[in-house]
Amino acid sequence: MKIVNIAKLREIVLSKFKLNKEKSNKIVKTNKKVEAALKEIEEKRNYAWDLDIEKRNTANLEKEALFYRGNVITFRELFENRDKTAKALKQAGIKKGDAIAICMANTPEFIYTLMAISEVGAEATIFGENFDKSYIETIINGCTDKVFFATDKKYEKIKDIIKNKNFKHKVIVSLTDSLKDGIDPYYELDKGFCDFANNISEFKEKDKNVETFKEFIISGINYSGQIRERVALDDDFLRSFTSGSTRKGLPKQMVHPHRSLITMARFHDTDLSGLPAMHDVRMLAHIPTYSNTDVITSISDPLSQGCSAALEPIYDINFHNRSLIINRPNAIPSTTSFLVHSAKTFEKEFPFEKMPQAYIVIAVGEPTSKGEERLINKWLKNVKAGTKRVPFPLSPVTLSLGGGDCEHGGIYFTLFHALRQKVSFSKETYGLTPFKCVDEVILDKNGNHITDGSVGRLAAIGPTTMKRYDGNEDATNKFFIKDANGKIYGDTKAWASKNKKGNTIMHGRMGSEFHLSTGEEVAPYVISEAIQDDYYNILSCEVINAKNEEGMEIPVAHIEMQPDSKDTLPVALLSTKEKLDSLLPEELASKVVFRLHSNEEEFQVTGSGKRSINALEEEGLTDKCFIPERIDGEIYFTKYKTNSNDVSKKMVLNKTIQK
Repeated sequence: MKIVNIAKLREIVLSKFKLNKEKSNKIVKTNKKVEAALKEIEEKRNYAWDLDIEKRNTANLEKEALFYRGNVITFRELFENRDKTAKALKQAGIKKGDAIAICMANTPEFIYTLMAISEVGAEATIFGENFDKSYIETIINGCTDKVFFATDKKYEKIKDIIKNKNFKHKVIVSLTDSLKDGIDPYYELDKGFCDFANNISEFKEKDKNVETFKEFIISGINYSGQIRERVALDDDFLRSFTSGSTRKGLPKQMVHPHRSLITMARFHDTDLSGLPAMHDVRMLAHIPTYSNTDVITSISDPLSQGCSAALEPIYDINFHNRSLIINRPNAIPSTTSFLVHSAKTFEKEFPFEKMPQAYIVIAVGEPTSKGEERLINKWLKNVKAGTKRVPFPLSPVTLSLGGGDCEHGGIYFTLFHALRQKVSFSKETYGLTPFKCVDEVILDKNGNHITDGSVGRLAAIGPTTMKRYDGNEDATNKFFIKDANGKIYGDTKAWASKNKKGNTIMHGRMGSEFHLSTGEEVAPYVISEAIQDDYYNILSCEVINAKNEEGMEIPVAHIEMQPDSKDTLPVALLSTKEKLDSLLPEELASKVVFRLHSNEEEFQVTGSGKRSINALEEEGLTDKCFIPERIDGEIYFTKYKTNSNDVSKKMVLNKTIQK
């Protein structure tokens, strides 16, 4: 597949979606509703993202827009605070196109700031406090020195990194700023995770450029000039960062224009998505703010539908249960890893708590196995999820999937996932449904479209697709590819297929394939899917391509068992090994080793809450790896030889099992 030159990106990504019927190489599907919606966006919504939110909510001014730990903020208050923040930005000298550095948690002040930046035509660069130190320096050097925003807990971690950047206004937001009377009403739940105390005075003593958010707002009270700048759909607005799949601390910086957010909001409307209308939904916003998923899925989407965002500044897999209790959200977009953790621990930690208000539980950011979905749904049934809306728990299938990679701005929705077959009586996985503004294809290695349902490279393009990776021309050029016909797509770098209904089945990331002596390649998903198909025994599985001392590729299957596994551990794992032996080429099957994780030893997660593949790859081959086998009627786990001097140990697991 040919790589696209970066100089042509604006023409490729933007002009393709300006509906010109004379163009023969359109990438928009010829659907009248879609064409009408895209035309309406082009002609009537050619403005800033925050203005689109405002226009959508003229009749909702007294409704809840934000919920912050017991404090309700209406749409009227939201827009008033946006305008106050915008005036302060203008007073600080911010001009259209200025890039403003932000390192903030999910607080109301983050939303005010983001919307104000949109209003004045500036650009928001949102980074994480745990990024590599030198990378943070590079990020802020690309931003204006007029103003910088951070929340206090994050600022504490980066203040020494940014001290050499002479910001004229270092606006530090305390997590207590929007608490009623500045007091944390959930102290007992927060204890041990976060101390809601205002320590900004200590920062001010050491840095004269530090000011509180309130002080910054006051500085703009007397600004009398024009606030709103003329902004076009394709103007740069949001710089967010990839997560989970790139080098630790060095995620790629994506640039999204206003068009991405406005278009996704429009295609979430029920007339285009086919989804039920959102009424009084409170969406949990706890994913790190530097993630495009947080800004679009957890903030922009609910606000565009006249709903509210429950802002949670604490992002910790061990705090997830507490966040659900504090915020009582109707919609819960969390990573699969967070949801699985809650499914295993919620009822132990809070045995008397139920979640009747939760009826939209969305797994985002990473794949969900059949076993994981089974466990999550069992938990949701136990806590009576959804019974505030319907007279029975959402059972047997409640879990939804959403998203798509952040480069594409979120391109999928679905009401159900793998186990929908229990509802529809179909043996076929339900899959993901792309939004109608997205053109999505499966390509073979030569760029030809695959139409027979077999697996290939997933590529997609749409008006929500990013413009570029900022400061990374090589990565941008590799992202935008051409198919065999010369048509432009964004490469998801994922294996996928289409089912008979045209829905997308995601299989796994590309790039870690096993190479056979015949020249053939086998993707890790072939092994992991075969293992995870036994969802009554297997909860999770991740297959890593590790190399031994001789450089040989060894498939390491990291496995976590279901807490209520149907079979004994030895029987389940031996059965899995025998299945792989019959499925895979002998050359590869003979090399597969297992690495067992206990329910307590969960897969390590990244700062964005996704399973850390890097951590599994770094672990490589250890003496925890083993091979299950049956010898003389007994099942043994044979320890993998990690080096030539290691003596293989056979551990008897069940002496009563016969041949």
